[in-house]
Amino acid sequence: MARKAKGLRAAYAADPQPQRERVAKWAKENPGKAAARVQRRKARILKATPQWADLSAIRSIYETASELGLHVDHIVPLRSPLVCGLHCEANLRMLQATDNLRKGNRWWPDAP
Repeated sequence: MARKAKGLRAAYAADPQPQRERVAKWAKENPGKAAARVQRRKARILKATPQWADLSAIRSIYETASELGLHVDHIVPLRSPLVCGLHCEANLRMLQATDNLRKGNRWWPDAP
């Protein structure tokens, strides 16, 4: 399965449009599941956002990334078997889509 996932990531990195079309088709065919998925993600982000987070700085990072065509990445993932990171400006960075997809949910700041 891991081998197949690597192949899918490479295919997505080479041409993301077919994957986007598959996801859009799935969401159209499964509106309830798609809405639930979006709401779970929003709930995770809300739960991971501390009161002291600078929401305008977070918004600015997302807007800049969008303008530059980059992904916003949580350095320490919001959801991980080991620990959950925070949704705050110090835990965000902008990456190329291929780098963010390659990293997935496996990279840690102090890892070799």
